[in-house]
Amino acid sequence: MTYPRDPDSGLEELLRSTLHGEAETVTPGGDGLARIQQRTAARGRRLWLRPVAVVGGAAVAAAAGFTAYAVTSSHQNDRDTVTANNPPSLPPSTPPVTPTTSTTPTAPVAPVFPASAFYPFTSAAQEQSWEAQRGQIAQPWIVDPVASAKNFVKSYVLADGVDQVMGSHLGKRTATVTLGRTMTDGGSNRQVKVTTVNLQRFGKAWLVTGAVDPTALLQIASPARSAHVTSPVTVSGPGFGVDEAVSVDVAAIGTRLSASSGHVSFGGGVPTWSTTVAFAPPADARGAVIVTQGSAADSGLARIVVTGVTFDSQSSGYPSYFYAVKNNRITKYSSRDGSSLVYLTKPAVAGTTVTDPQLVGDQVYFLAGPSCANSIQSVPVTGGDPTTVATADAGYEISGFSVHVPKVNTFYETACVPGTSPAARLVINTLVNDTQQMTTKVDFGSVPPGIVADPTWDSDGQHFDAILRAGTQSRLARYDAYGSTPTNPNDNALACSGFDASSRDPLAEEIDANGYLWVATRTGSSMDVVRCIGSSSQVMFTIAGNRQPADIDVAGSGSAVLLTDTTGQVWRWNPGGNVTQLTPKLPINQLTW
Repeated sequence: MTYPRDPDSGLEELLRSTLHGEAETVTPGGDGLARIQQRTAARGRRLWLRPVAVVGGAAVAAAAGFTAYAVTSSHQNDRDTVTANNPPSLPPSTPPVTPTTSTTPTAPVAPVFPASAFYPFTSAAQEQSWEAQRGQIAQPWIVDPVASAKNFVKSYVLADGVDQVMGSHLGKRTATVTLGRTMTDGGSNRQVKVTTVNLQRFGKAWLVTGAVDPTALLQIASPARSAHVTSPVTVSGPGFGVDEAVSVDVAAIGTRLSASSGHVSFGGGVPTWSTTVAFAPPADARGAVIVTQGSAADSGLARIVVTGVTFDSQSSGYPSYFYAVKNNRITKYSSRDGSSLVYLTKPAVAGTTVTDPQLVGDQVYFLAGPSCANSIQSVPVTGGDPTTVATADAGYEISGFSVHVPKVNTFYETACVPGTSPAARLVINTLVNDTQQMTTKVDFGSVPPGIVADPTWDSDGQHFDAILRAGTQSRLARYDAYGSTPTNPNDNALACSGFDASSRDPLAEEIDANGYLWVATRTGSSMDVVRCIGSSSQVMFTIAGNRQPADIDVAGSGSAVLLTDTTGQVWRWNPGGNVTQLTPKLPINQLTW
């Protein structure tokens, strides 16, 4: 008999239910059961099964019930302690079974990079590498979802002025930020919502996964989010309105891949709008389709919609092709092994030398011409007749250059006629009001100091970096192409204050689409490729041996790197992978992808 206040209250019912449940589920085992089966085979299998099960189950249940008693009693009255020194024994025919527990540790599940993210990183390796190099210090906007959304609209969509925050929802892992602008309509000003940027957090970074129209009128039905696309891509969406028109572009970090926007008009009951856009081979694995609609009230944008896509050509993790010079002609190569594929230019005229290819958009720029009279020229990636972009001054020869867009470029030229002064010049071509070209020149009275290798434009189109050598020492200098150009070339800001030029000799450089500076250096025992994020420098990979870098090129936002040395050997590297040496049949000193 039990009582409500008795600490053993409920024990009878607990034992009863436990015995009954265990008797139904426990099956005897061991050789004892086999002997019983042999002796009772003639009487039928069902006659012996339940009695033995009940015996075995009762024993196990008794132990379980007694343990339950100890636990419940202990919790009900902390002063009572029950210790089971001799638990009941099972019948000899049913030996005890010791349960086994797996001790294999469970590996932590790594966070998955969002499938639809494409800005400011396109892979987990990029974000993790950025964190390891304290990128959040140099780029604090990446850890702020509102700032990340603003930067995306300005630098990726290229929509200046759409920067007013008109709403936001900020969670721990996801966020939406609605941005707008001030519209001038009939002499009055009013704020309008233009786009809502969707973001997702990965690591310390807020990544853009797309953008939608706050009014839900403008939509992209195809391609679907994260879809694999190739050039040309067909972009479509549901129609609306009466007299509407949109522009369509394909973009990657730092560049518009489409040579020209797709345009389509619709409205008045048209159910679907559609257009086809061709684009150049991308350097990054991920990019986006951008659809914009202008305002009928003023020249600004009314709607912005962006859908992230994956480029099929990037399954290998690096661009499929690179470009170099073979037999004095611009040539397309396979990035897999370095084999040449096709010539882009015709055989050069006698006395003409072709050097220094650089891919920008869908054009390969290069130096061509006779000695002391060369120029910057360009040819489409599909091949064709070259176009002259910029020409060296009389008495000078261009030794290095960089192109941001055809009319925005810079080159370094040295005197090649005796008695010519100054000894060298840095020529900077920029645009005024987006149309008129302006030329600024920085004179080098004597060399050294002078610029070695190619300068390199930043993704902002305003700054560029150059390796400035003074005797045996070099520095990474940064120029503001639209600022007050210094009369003394040594009066420039450092491009990477954390770079140690005393232990590494910088000989080639390149800025990726995210604005990070990559420098190929010689140490005496190796070639080290160093990346700078702000003032922080870090060795990304090393090639052993007393080699001298000749050229470096970085794909997109740092997704892959090509490196050559002065003997013409070529290496390919991508984050998280090994360095692979390519095997072109002829030496390659300069290349691009």
